Parts: sequence; structure tokens; C-alpha cells
Amino acid sequence: MSPSGKAGAFEAPIRRFPATYKIRRGGSAFGGESCLGFMFYAYVLKSLHDGTLYYGSSDNPLVRLNQEHNKGKVRYTKGHMPWVLVYKEEFATRSEAMKREKFFKTGNGRSYVKKQIDK
Repeated sequence: MSPSGKAGAFEAPIRRFPATYKIRRGGSAFGGESCLGFMFYAYVLKSLHDGTLYYGSSDNPLVRLNQEHNKGKVRYTKGHMPWVLVYKEEFATRSEAMKREKFFKTGNGRSYVKKQIDK
């Protein structure tokens, strides 16, 4: 039924996407999993300026490093540029990567990352 009350007077347009269009599924219904085989990463960056470590998660850490962190688009990393990727871990879901990022920010996580980087 249309807003004016006449049947068939209003129809929503059908949106068609090209076959190469990537659709990401997220949220609790899918557990944050991607439907097309995307991988998610928890990663650690190191500042070449002062040695500071930055912990993050992303579906593409190299793109995030080059297009955001090293271009000054992220508030925290802006003052410590340039950055290099020193460690990353791969996960099937965004939620797993975010949990691992959160672990990296704990005392035990910082110790773990330091050991991995020093290998």
C-alpha cells in the first residue's frame, strides 16, 4: 500500500549491484563474519620517530597504514609519524580481531607483543 492509500501507486526502486560489488556482512546476526572470505587483522605499528607502539585492528592493515596513519588522518598517530607495521595476526571475524587488539593493550598483551617483535 502506498503512502497515499492507493495500491501500487508507490514502488521502491530495485537496486542491482554489479557482480564484482563486495557486500560485507557484520553485526550479531552473522557474528561479525564476512560472507566473501574477508580476513580481519589485529596489528601493531611502531613509530620510526620515537619508537611508540600503536595497536589496532582492520580488514587491511597495510592500506590503513599507508592511507591513514602515515598521512596524519588518525589523531594519535599523527604526531608520531612515520609508522611501520611490525606485527599482525589474522582472524576470520572482526570481533575476534578486536578482542585481540584489546588484549594487546593489556599488560600481558604488551609483554607478548614485545616478545614477538624482539624475535
